[in-house]
Amino acid sequence: MTSSQNAQPTITVIGGLTMDVTYFVKQWPKVGEAVQATTYKLAPGGKGLNQATAVSRSGAFVHLIASVGSDEFADRIISEISSEGISPDGIFRYKNVPTDLVGIIVNHTGSPGFIGIKNSTIRLSFDNIKSRENEIKNSQVMLINSEVSLETIEQALELAKKNSVITIYNPAPPEKLPDRIYSLIDYLVLNMWEAQFIAGSESMSSNELTNYFKKRGVRTACITLGRDGCVVASDSGTKSYSSFPVDEVDETGAGDSFCGYFAHEVALNRPIHSIIRKASAAGAIACTKQGSRSSPTRKELEIFMKSHTNEI
Repeated sequence: MTSSQNAQPTITVIGGLTMDVTYFVKQWPKVGEAVQATTYKLAPGGKGLNQATAVSRSGAFVHLIASVGSDEFADRIISEISSEGISPDGIFRYKNVPTDLVGIIVNHTGSPGFIGIKNSTIRLSFDNIKSRENEIKNSQVMLINSEVSLETIEQALELAKKNSVITIYNPAPPEKLPDRIYSLIDYLVLNMWEAQFIAGSESMSSNELTNYFKKRGVRTACITLGRDGCVVASDSGTKSYSSFPVDEVDETGAGDSFCGYFAHEVALNRPIHSIIRKASAAGAIACTKQGSRSSPTRKELEIFMKSHTNEI
């Protein structure tokens, strides 16, 4: 499905839903050490919800496909989904299964660490996704991440390509990818650690890594580098982009905000420079807020970009 540069795009997001327990600490605990948090936050999250929230706040219409358990966390997550203006119709609930839980520790620099357990998300099957094929077919873009199984990801990408839908894959958390999957990916968006893990090399530079993925069949590869911006390899070559400087509080939601706004701009057929500029701005704003679901609204983004007209 195609979209003009002025119409409201439709984007399907596939990923995980979790309940996040985030602790904010002055320093990370050492082995055997007890550290007291300065504060904590209990809130729905997961890359599926975070990215869908970013897409919704960007102004696009969202179809979210995900799964939860049958507990009170699931009830709260579904309530939050609805509060963001996202339909819960694509959420599959599994009886006698707990919803995924993630623990996050954020230090004084805003850098997060994660520990989680998958219960309900791993039960999201291709049959679930296939039952929502009509929504995918009527989307300009499908954004999917690695919280669901690799087999399901590959089948979902094939389904999107069959329906001429642009695919964006965010392989987080990362795992080794079969060579056949790369040709199904229009846009690969990942961070440096994820790129090195998938390529199996800690010595390759960001430029080398983007071209590594490009040579394997990805149409466009984008590696995010935090404060150092990002590197993009596309048919027009490889280019580095700087980041927007901000006072960081919590980096947890930056990547998902980046992906959500990236998908919005792709759906509007924007040039790569515009895609990166808005996605980077969204990620930067997210770093100034606590929590994983920290994506800016479209209005917040517009105000931010007006005050940073000469950057990136």
